[in-house]
Amino acid sequence: MFHAGNKTIPGLIANGEVVCASAVSSGPLLLSEKENLPKELTENEIFEIIKAFGDTSKRFFPRDPETK
Repeated sequence: MFHAGNKTIPGLIANGEVVCASAVSSGPLLLSEKENLPKELTENEIFEIIKAFGDTSKRFFPRDPETK
């Protein structure tokens, strides 16, 4: 589980919009001469992604109530 940021391959995501914490070009992508210039995330969007990662990890690694 990870966020690829400006290294994201646009064809692998639903809307093709690459996002990153800052609008910095990726440089040439693997197997491509193209570069990504991602949409810069707002602070709120960054917090939403952090929360989504936390929610996903909770589903993937459910807490055993008997384990402390």
